Formats: sequence, structure tokens, C-alpha cells
Amino acid sequence: MQNAHISIFDTTLRDGEQAPGCSMTSTEKLRLARQLDALGVDIIEAGFAVVSEDDASAISAIAAEVRRPTIASLARANKRDIEAAARALENAAKPRIHIVLAASDLHLEHKVRMTRDQALNLAGDSVRHARSFVDEVQYSLEDSHGPTENMSPKSLTLPSKRAQLSSTCPIRWAMLFQPNMQLSLLICCSE
Repeated sequence: MQNAHISIFDTTLRDGEQAPGCSMTSTEKLRLARQLDALGVDIIEAGFAVVSEDDASAISAIAAEVRRPTIASLARANKRDIEAAARALENAAKPRIHIVLAASDLHLEHKVRMTRDQALNLAGDSVRHARSFVDEVQYSLEDSHGPTENMSPKSLTLPSKRAQLSSTCPIRWAMLFQPNMQLSLLICCSE
């Protein structure tokens, strides 16, 4: 553990805008991204590219100018979102696509209307598709607050194993707990 490194993953530019009355222009997002970089933040989630042209433009501007940290764009587990994220991140030195998909039985049944097996297949397909654009993909379980309900270790690792089978390089992954205790899997190409 002597070489352990804790990475700081900041979602202010995306998650911070979800509070009522809190929104930023592209210029303000770029200014804040520069400050996050100066603070040494390792990963900046710059926005949700598919949501609006303004968000996609802000992500693109940040990706082109802020070079040290990893720059991420959120995407739901579908091709349209993933491709919008990839376009916005084209000029990033270290791009990451952050995919979210419902995980709880309640959300699977009522929000996305699919079975757990369908969700697992979609997760694997989405990770594979994102990996065709970037080396680093983060997969988050949208409504999970720890491994509860039917979220066994097997169901958590299945998407990364499926993606590994079709990937051109080995995948290393780690479970991440975001500030809201949402589970994430980081899937990236090993060097």
C-alpha cells in the first residue's frame, strides 16, 4: 500500500447544476475547471453532453484546454448518449465516458422497464461501445447505495467481464463509492 493513490473525482460541473438556481455558462464552467485543475483534482466530470449543445460545447472547451486531469462526460447506457460524450471529449488528453444505468429492482421494473439480465447485457454492450472511443470508461449503478437488493458481487462485475472479453486489451477495474454512496466500476485499459 506504500504506492497507494486516492484520486479526487469532482462532479461539480455536472452534479452541481442540479440544485435549483445553480447553472453555469460554458465560460463559467471552463473557469471553474481551470481552478479544479489548479487544486489538483484528478478527474473532472465536465457535464452531460447529450443534454444540450451548451453542455456539449462546455465539455469540448474544457477537454481542449484543461490537459492534466481526466475529463469525463456522463452518458446513459445507450448509443446516442455515449456517442455524444465521445464527440464532446474528442480533444481531451485523458477522456473518460461515465455510463449510468439503473440497478435497483424498483428502477429496473418501473424506470427502464427491463429485467436484470437485460440490464447486464445492456451494461456490457454500453461499456464495449464506449471503449471503442476511449480507453477509460466508468460504469455507475444509478440508484444503488451500496450492494443492496439484488446487487451481488457477481452482478457488479459481469459488465466489466463481458467488456473484457471483447476488448483489445486487459481491463482493470475498481469499485468506487461516490459522495452520494453510488457504486461505480472503473473500467480502463491496463498499460
